[in-house]
Amino acid sequence: MSLRWLATCLTLTIAWCGSQQTLAETISVLNTASLAAPGQSSAIVSFNAGATADKIVVLLSSELSGLTSTVITYNNEPLSLIPATTAGRNRGIWYLDNPYNGGAASLSITVTAGAINGLGAGILSMSGSIAGYAATRIASNSLSTTLTTTAESSLIVAGLAGNYSTGTTASADAPLTQIYGNVDIGSAAAAAGYSQPVAAGSHTYSFSFNGFEPSSNVVSAASFTAVPEPSTVIGLIAAVPFGLRLLRKRRRTASPDTDADTGILKS
Repeated sequence: MSLRWLATCLTLTIAWCGSQQTLAETISVLNTASLAAPGQSSAIVSFNAGATADKIVVLLSSELSGLTSTVITYNNEPLSLIPATTAGRNRGIWYLDNPYNGGAASLSITVTAGAINGLGAGILSMSGSIAGYAATRIASNSLSTTLTTTAESSLIVAGLAGNYSTGTTASADAPLTQIYGNVDIGSAAAAAGYSQPVAAGSHTYSFSFNGFEPSSNVVSAASFTAVPEPSTVIGLIAAVPFGLRLLRKRRRTASPDTDADTGILKS
């Protein structure tokens, strides 16, 4: 094979691959769990992230008075708070990349530096996500929030916390799949859920109460991006045989008076 035809095949391969779009895999939700600890400022729950887990997410709510300091760990590894997801009784969305996946382990939540009267949390593990988080949104004095995603096949989590009124509990509305809700976490109502796969665009997520609507409601949300599908690599592999077929055709149709590789007239 001549260098000229090798270059032609390579050019055709690159052009073909360049026309392919990179698709996204779908993030898989592996396990979910919840806790409701009225009257408590700390809680521990056993949670199995799953053998293929690449992220754990915790949506935390509390009944509080005053400023708080929160520490969440999974198998003694600290989770990170996603910025701009906490206000009032909504204590934010927390995550840990590449968590322990060797079986059940302890997830510990401790809130200090405030008069805490209860905790509630929705816990979720996933696989197929890019490290970190993509977008966030928080809405105070509201039962809903709108989050815009730029990637296909994203996963979105959302959580609500509000002041408590006797006999009132909260739940997540569709399209959210509820992780937990309808619980009393100590003079506060809370709920959390997730939605996936979510297309790129603007999405609104809301919560409802089964009784008198509590005050000081806060809804937070965050999105996570799926690992891209390696379509470009697949395209490269598929395009090489195409280039070789062109070369064989060239050899079969070449004139007897020209070189089959270069097309130059023989002397």
